[in-house]
Amino acid sequence: MDTPDPAPRIESSHWDTSLDERSGLLPARGEANADWIADQRFVHGLLRAMHSADAQAREARVASILGRIAQKPRHNWRHVAAAALLLSALTVPLVLADELPEARAAVLRGAALLADGGDRRFRVETTGLDPQRADTVQQSFELVARPGMHFVITGALTMGPIHFADMRFGCDGQQFWFHSSGGSEAVRRSGPLDEAPALLRGIGNVLDLGLLDVHRMVQQLPHDFALRAEGRTVDAEQRQLVHVEATGGPRRPGFRLHRADLWCDEATGMIVKLEVEADDGLGRAQRLSFQDLGTVSVSPTIYERPW
Repeated sequence: MDTPDPAPRIESSHWDTSLDERSGLLPARGEANADWIADQRFVHGLLRAMHSADAQAREARVASILGRIAQKPRHNWRHVAAAALLLSALTVPLVLADELPEARAAVLRGAALLADGGDRRFRVETTGLDPQRADTVQQSFELVARPGMHFVITGALTMGPIHFADMRFGCDGQQFWFHSSGGSEAVRRSGPLDEAPALLRGIGNVLDLGLLDVHRMVQQLPHDFALRAEGRTVDAEQRQLVHVEATGGPRRPGFRLHRADLWCDEATGMIVKLEVEADDGLGRAQRLSFQDLGTVSVSPTIYERPW
């Protein structure tokens, strides 16, 4: 039989030298050894295909390998084993491509996008939790925020028997302020950030400054919490979201964050939804949900005290 020209060598490959008559490994030529030579060249061809650097031709190579196996009339277990190993090597990267992104990387990517310096708008819902974790009163607000502890949150606020039809609570990075009306009388409070816990007593269990500083909160999650990618979901806007769970945060005075759940847009990296659960150290726990509504153009003065 005519022996085809040998394929170009792969450097340091023992599969090439196994077909080299000068190596002493090739049996003497003859019809009885024709199958052995064909077997060796078959496996050699499979290995060359596996080492090809052309990633775009991966599917064509798989089809070609399957075609060779189907066309060869006298393949034995060596062919099947070699093909199985090769197809595993070729298809495993395709399976891995469907694996979830690394949780820490996804959160850091989202935090970087939030910290781009722009103003963003969020829909915020707060839900009080009783000791048995049953949901209680739910309240909704609108939050506009930018990095650096700049935020203003507006909406109706209910605290026990007191209901404020119009509430605004903000911070300009150095001073906080709270202004509400609609109850028996208007309430105005303001002061330095370090005095906020005392001046907002009775209100702080509903709206905590640390929880409203969305940018800082997200930035701290990879440092203070254990992160784990939980799965994928598709939202109403047909965005593919990766769900990341953050647990095991440190204990701190005042509000303590128990856990957080983030949903990151896999295409853009943006954190489109954030849910946190925290308590105020006095047995009062709540859940806050932040829904990203995109960027907004506002005057920097909205974060300043309005009086």
